Amino acid sequence: METMNVKERYVDGIGKIHFVGGVIRFDLYSFQPQEDDKEGKEQAPAPVIAERLIMSPNGFLASYDAMVNMIQKLTDAGVIQKREDAETAAETVVTDAPSAESSKA
Repeated sequence: METMNVKERYVDGIGKIHFVGGVIRFDLYSFQPQEDDKEGKEQAPAPVIAERLIMSPNGFLASYDAMVNMIQKLTDAGVIQKREDAETAAETVVTDAPSAESSKA
């Protein structure tokens, strides 16, 4: 597969996923700075839809498989770790990236 002149776009995450018209639509967001409040206090960055990714159900399932494989590789490499409690057993947590809360500083 040719990879020259590939357009790249960084996003902070997926805001919402919709199924409309037979396709899956991902609202991708980026954190954007906000105006200071009335007292002049700096506001935390807010998620703003940056782009929408649209794919077929087959493409969605292939993407899901690719993400599951990447989660396993990241877990094996120690970049992320599975949460241990029973309620969040399927969730993972990034161990070396700042959270949205820490971006308020």
